[in-house]
Amino acid sequence: MTQERYTDMFEIQPVTPEDIPEITELVAECWKDYFADTSDSLLKAACGMIVRNNYIEPEFSFKIAEGGKIIAVVFAGTADSMSHPEDFYEYQLSVLNDKEREWLMTQRAYHIKADEECRKLLDCKTFKLALFMSTANGCGKLLLNHVTEILRKRGYNRMALWTDTTCSFEYYPAHGFIEQSSLLIPEYSSEQEEYRLFTFTKEI
Repeated sequence: MTQERYTDMFEIQPVTPEDIPEITELVAECWKDYFADTSDSLLKAACGMIVRNNYIEPEFSFKIAEGGKIIAVVFAGTADSMSHPEDFYEYQLSVLNDKEREWLMTQRAYHIKADEECRKLLDCKTFKLALFMSTANGCGKLLLNHVTEILRKRGYNRMALWTDTTCSFEYYPAHGFIEQSSLLIPEYSSEQEEYRLFTFTKEI
């Protein structure tokens, strides 16, 4: 079966707030190796923050499900889009232990810094690709094409995103993205390895 016929089998649907816990589980499954040395509670808190921090515009957030299970998501937003993870963040601080709480506070500060760096690139022609994840071949591309076409019709001709050295950041230059910044993040770096935050843009 070709990839085109395979993706034709799936229906693209809007993400709703009720989907957030399941999307958090999807992110946790994809990131579990990175958080291998942390507790289950911190894994859920960290991935919950990732999802809520990037759920910035429901109108531009979509999913694909198979057998009732979400297998791919894309979140996008514009310069005016904002996330509101404050209640979730404060709750997690109240239930985690001291070490986990310190880690989450550092992670929250990092996300804010990264978002601010990406926001510098946003304007009336540039939107933000905030979260893009798939566990099924072809579905991620299907969702990205879908949200890109919607925003193109709204007058946008460029996308921007941020990523870092925990992800496959080499993917982006190989797929037409242009690196706009590369920042050293001291709090996550070591003598053996630099941790860097990257921003990229791509014409659509």
